[in-house]
Amino acid sequence: MSTKIDNMSFEELSEQIKQEFGTLLPESAYDSPESLIEAMEALQTETVSFPTATGYSFHFNALKMQFLHGCINYQYQHFTLREICEFKGLPLKKVQDMVSIWNARGYRYLTKLKKRTSNHENVYKLRKYAIVSCLRYLNNYNKNLDYGGFTYIRVLVF
Repeated sequence: MSTKIDNMSFEELSEQIKQEFGTLLPESAYDSPESLIEAMEALQTETVSFPTATGYSFHFNALKMQFLHGCINYQYQHFTLREICEFKGLPLKKVQDMVSIWNARGYRYLTKLKKRTSNHENVYKLRKYAIVSCLRYLNNYNKNLDYGGFTYIRVLVF
């Protein structure tokens, strides 16, 4: 395998990786060899730590904060997870897993309503505790803290 890679140019190698991994890596990863190595290492670390994960993972409660921020800014009071993910551009599977963990652990961010959509999706309503938590996360972010409020790490939000 290494002899095949040694004889390839960067463009050929990046095209082969793009065909093999599809949309798991962002387009910016193919700009330079350094960015491609960094993206591949991040992907490898994530698949070892979280074998069922896909793409990049969200650290320091960033996905939670982005999801709650999307719920607060959404135009309707009742929503489905798919609507919020489309509104904020978040990965639906990761949000579904996150909300499933919230329900299993008894976190009080969302209230699941009895009615469902025609696609059999659950309809949720945001609780006051979620708004307070999101404001706390934003406050920590503005103070250059991580979302847990412990370390001085600048977390990228996109």
